[in-house]
Amino acid sequence: MAFDYKLIDSAVVELQTLLEALPIIGKAYGVSEIQYVRKDKNEYTYPAIRVNDHDYINLFPDHNLGNYTFFTVRDTIEVQKDYKAAINLDFKTSLTCVIHMDKAYGVDADERTIYNPIDDVLSVLSQYKLLRVESIEKDPKNVFSGYSTRDIDVKYYMHPYSVFKFNFNMRVNTLSNC
Repeated sequence: MAFDYKLIDSAVVELQTLLEALPIIGKAYGVSEIQYVRKDKNEYTYPAIRVNDHDYINLFPDHNLGNYTFFTVRDTIEVQKDYKAAINLDFKTSLTCVIHMDKAYGVDADERTIYNPIDDVLSVLSQYKLLRVESIEKDPKNVFSGYSTRDIDVKYYMHPYSVFKFNFNMRVNTLSNC
């Protein structure tokens, strides 16, 4: 039985397919969730993807995960209704990318900068007509803002690793019965 994707999930699945076709991306994960963990009386948060009913993958940079991307959808969804019974939903979304340059570009990795994978991913995002890129973050502090980053090893903040995030608005059109 096929999964019945709705609203932004259907758009994300399309983008996942396009992203995984890029040679530099090993895995394009879907929409992440914020996981909360309590350690030593402190609460920590990290982006995660659910793999089954009880298990999640921590999406902080990790060499075992290879080169990957994941989506984050912010809480507020703007609703716009037009006069033709259509409802447009605008999702404030981001796509975070974690790239090991050696794995992405092989022997040419030393001749590449963070702007090479940014350009590669941007070429995919520009194909999706209902998506408008608003900004690109490349400072790891900004890429992972909103999460508890103290457990991220600083080696992931420098070459051969590149982390960056596209912030964009994604519009989903739907029809209303009203």
